[in-house]
Amino acid sequence: MRINKSLENFQTLLLYFLPLTLITGSFLSDLSVCIIGLIFLYLTISQKEFKYYKLLPAIIFWFWCLYLIIISSISQNPFLSFESSLFYFRFGLFALAICYVIEHNINFKRNFFIILTIVFIVVIFDGFLEFFLGRNLLNFEYDGLRIKGLFGDNLTIGSYLARLLPIIFALFYSEFFNTKKMILFLMILLIATDVLIYVSGERTSFFIVSLLSVCIILLTSQFRLIRIATLIISVGLILIITVSKENIRDRMVTTTINQIFDERVTVFTSRHESFYSTSINIFNDNYMFGIGPKMYREACANPIYSSGKSCSTHPHNTYLQLLSETGIIGTLPVIFLFLSICYIFIMHLWSLYIKKTIFVSDYKIFLLISLFVSLWPFMPSQNFFNNWISIIYYLPAGFLLYEFSRQKFTKK
Repeated sequence: MRINKSLENFQTLLLYFLPLTLITGSFLSDLSVCIIGLIFLYLTISQKEFKYYKLLPAIIFWFWCLYLIIISSISQNPFLSFESSLFYFRFGLFALAICYVIEHNINFKRNFFIILTIVFIVVIFDGFLEFFLGRNLLNFEYDGLRIKGLFGDNLTIGSYLARLLPIIFALFYSEFFNTKKMILFLMILLIATDVLIYVSGERTSFFIVSLLSVCIILLTSQFRLIRIATLIISVGLILIITVSKENIRDRMVTTTINQIFDERVTVFTSRHESFYSTSINIFNDNYMFGIGPKMYREACANPIYSSGKSCSTHPHNTYLQLLSETGIIGTLPVIFLFLSICYIFIMHLWSLYIKKTIFVSDYKIFLLISLFVSLWPFMPSQNFFNNWISIIYYLPAGFLLYEFSRQKFTKK
């Protein structure tokens, strides 16, 4: 029992440090996820707590992981494809481990919120330091286009802030919503996040935070006015920066318009459009099972699919990547998840505005929004099987799994 308690504490500690390790990149964060998953396996097996593995989303996930391994084994380059599929199940264990920790540690959500918020403050302060002074705390130099922040050449400061922001909202609602000083603090943090994401030059991240804002205003019952008030201030500050800073205006406005209307209307940019066209060509020839995870980078060099100028490690769209690499069968679970979230949102809107009742709490809404904006199909995306982005995808999933399965967990 002493060993189990020590492992539980270490597992919780790794989760607390996850927002920090995500800043360092994929290696430490993915190592943490692997250790968290292994500890979860040991603890649940030794304590015979198999209820986590029997959850319907978990069962579907295990079969999906098995499918990924099978199609990797029959791909043209199995060893390359296995790099994405063979141990992908670790992210499912990671999400279930979060369920385990929440159930066994009553203070986990409160402590995780405090740590995540502190990390946010440091990231935001460092980002603005680089923007206004030209260098940040790590001596990274601002090039006038993209803010590196503590993330260095990864250039993911905007993605980090935009994708983790709903989790901060969810945990704030769960633990601190009735504190007026904390509400004021959250509003200031939200405005600072909005503005920093914009000046960071990450256009996809700015779209994500914009979509997030629309969802909050439409779907939440108690955060609507907070988001409207902060949004007005954020838009005002962004307009001032856009007018006064030519480099920001060129990156976020002029360049975006020129790329979309480059001789003709394109899907985001002509380069993105070529990626999408190539992935569709690959899908047409392999529509049922795809070509295997991580295989787009090889197939795109084939002249029957593209001219060779549209090659990349992935097609920069979640669904087109899944369709080309895993086929219809591999894409259906992700589509079903996205449509399920849409269904919950529709039912919630109906209850909120027509029946004047609450269908889903704001806490769950924020966690669902976190997944919704990540799975939104009409925007450029990172590699779906990338370790770093996968951790961010599965982090809110762990909190959601516990909330939707809490009744089962409490049954004796």
